[in-house]
Amino acid sequence: MDSEYDIFISYLQHEKRYSPHTILAYDTDLKQYLTFLQQQYQITNPSEASHFIIRSWVVSLMENKLDPRSVNRKITTLRTLYRFLVREGKSTAKAYDAPLVIIKHTAHDMMLEKTWQETADHIVAWLEKLS
Repeated sequence: MDSEYDIFISYLQHEKRYSPHTILAYDTDLKQYLTFLQQQYQITNPSEASHFIIRSWVVSLMENKLDPRSVNRKITTLRTLYRFLVREGKSTAKAYDAPLVIIKHTAHDMMLEKTWQETADHIVAWLEKLS
């Protein structure tokens, strides 16, 4: 399975069609962020990071006297990443403390899709765990 990082970089390249220079900047920023998450919090997926953890990274950049323009670029990178993750559903699942389940070939109008029953079964199973 591809990591959130790999899927995001592919999204920037193929869907957003960012320039190679921009992709390189995002790649560098994300690798630094992922290294920070792993070393400081033992987190391997950015969707697991809380607002506190994200802010602690920004603070560490400022404490290391990084140029404010570079800090702003890194913040922009994270903003783009987390907006992407929300669109992909990963952050929504985390917010509800639920596992992310992606059912292939199911659109937003799932009740009109052939796989609606599988989707409904996942929702029912999750609700049963809550009670």
